[in-house]
Amino acid sequence: MKNLDQRKFLREKEVEAIYGIPRNTLRRQRWGDYGIPYSVFGRAKNKNKGGIVVYSISDIEAARDKKTPTKL
Repeated sequence: MKNLDQRKFLREKEVEAIYGIPRNTLRRQRWGDYGIPYSVFGRAKNKNKGGIVVYSISDIEAARDKKTPTKL
């Protein structure tokens, strides 16, 4: 993980490696429209596929620190 101190976003494989949250859990949460907020970069407008899914480090840590489920 390069320059983690300077980064604001992580890809799902990095979230899994650093925080131990499995990729499938992140995908299920996106599909079910709950869990840790995410952003998609590089997706064409009005499309539901493609792009790079990233998670804000501050959102990940806030969700980790919550004691209740992360339903939004």
